[in-house]
Amino acid sequence: MAEANFSIASLDSFLKCNFSIHDTRQNTYLNHDEFFQIVDVHRQSYVDSDLSHQTVVVAQQSAYQTLLSLFGAWSARCNVVLVSSDLAESEQLNVLKATGAIAWIGSASPGVQAQLETKSATATSHTKRSFENAEPAL
Repeated sequence: MAEANFSIASLDSFLKCNFSIHDTRQNTYLNHDEFFQIVDVHRQSYVDSDLSHQTVVVAQQSAYQTLLSLFGAWSARCNVVLVSSDLAESEQLNVLKATGAIAWIGSASPGVQAQLETKSATATSHTKRSFENAEPAL
């Protein structure tokens, strides 16, 4: 199976240039350029954490954050497991076990954080951790 070449440039060409994203809960608005600037920051964070070509879980509380994390992970060439942020800790642990994910993007339960830290302590090739909602200021 051929690997897809997914980058910020291909995402940009995939989407129309005149779109905007609105987060009504936080009264936040991003135009096309701002969206891709933040996606690129997310991408770089995942690349710097050696997550490229790895399985990660995205479990953000808002659709707005989900899009930023999802597109950032895809452009970093991560395999993404998208789940609800409302999962109970036992369900989150089951997701980690079933998928072999090495990172949790979004709010993770203490049990998931401990599991990822344990994996990180026993592995040397990849950083395994939980990423909280991190959005850079524009």
